[in-house]
Amino acid sequence: MTNLDIFTNSYIECALWASIDDDGEPLENDHTYESLAPEALDAMQEDCRKFVEENFESIEEDPDNDFEQAGHDFFLTRNGHGAGFFDGDWSEPYAIILDKASKAFGEIYLYSEGEIVYIM
Repeated sequence: MTNLDIFTNSYIECALWASIDDDGEPLENDHTYESLAPEALDAMQEDCRKFVEENFESIEEDPDNDFEQAGHDFFLTRNGHGAGFFDGDWSEPYAIILDKASKAFGEIYLYSEGEIVYIM
């Protein structure tokens, strides 16, 4: 598995965990990677590819973190969840660099219609 695969899988797991359905339950309770609509999966994979491509060195050089944590923190940071690159787990200057890069992607929201998960 490549660093990009690890990052992307972690990003998607976090997105399903941090997103809720109409009943306030995490999407991960009833949905998996396979639940993503093809266009949602494509968009998430493209965002992850671009983020890793632009920030590979900052992720790789932080001695206390890895691509799995980075995927998780990318989703949380870009969506303003109050945790992510800036919460003390990433050393400087990487925390600042990755936080700023995440926010530049803007927020996304996942929602489900039946068994399919989409991005709004």
